[in-house]
Amino acid sequence: MFSYPAQIGEIIGVGRFRPAPSRPVMAPTHHAFHELICVLHGHFHVAAGGRTRVLTAGDVVLYPAETRHLDWTDTEAPGECLWIGFNCPLNEKPTGMVVLRDPRGRIAEIASWMIEDTLDGREPAHPELRAMLVAILAEFERGITEAYQAPWVKQVQEHIQAHLADDLSLPALAQVVQLSPFHFLRMYKRATGHTPMAAVRAMRLQRARQLLVSTRMPLKEVAALAGLGNAYAMDGLFRRCLGIPPGLFRRHHR
Repeated sequence: MFSYPAQIGEIIGVGRFRPAPSRPVMAPTHHAFHELICVLHGHFHVAAGGRTRVLTAGDVVLYPAETRHLDWTDTEAPGECLWIGFNCPLNEKPTGMVVLRDPRGRIAEIASWMIEDTLDGREPAHPELRAMLVAILAEFERGITEAYQAPWVKQVQEHIQAHLADDLSLPALAQVVQLSPFHFLRMYKRATGHTPMAAVRAMRLQRARQLLVSTRMPLKEVAALAGLGNAYAMDGLFRRCLGIPPGLFRRHHR
């Protein structure tokens, strides 16, 4: 869906909001930028393209740019949401809104970090805010991909997640589903839209981020546990994907 590495044009704004407590009577709204909304609690109704959904805590909705939509909440169960407006190229624009279940809460967690940083006075164009939005979009796209993938793809991804510090070369992954490396690469890319090695990098990056925030391990130990080899390799991955080195990422998120 998104162009990777994500080419963030501009972060329009972030914030926490409470939708109107009844269905609005005005015409649907639309914007020249994308909107991503995370539901924190309550019932959040969304309508676009002839479809209406009721979202609850843990749900995320994306309105691609120029998508006409309505949203409102219940008076009995008023909702509260996090909102991010941004510009970013799409490889293929979805038709209407896209709804995703975020059971791990990762998207809402990173969105909360973005809001806290802006409340502390950080400008939307700051590299770290842009890096956090890249992480959100990667998590969103991963969730959308998982929702439609074949069981063998989930088997491979579960294997990757459980063996991040082990050999995850193309031949090793192909062996998990008893395919030749050539056919495995072709089938995986057809099913998910990206290569298995891109999935390995994304999961290793996510594990490193979690360890940096939740532990005081030296960078070399974090790199080893996340399967990134050494601190130098981890530094390169963080700079390419998030725009900042791992040490700086840790300092800003502890």
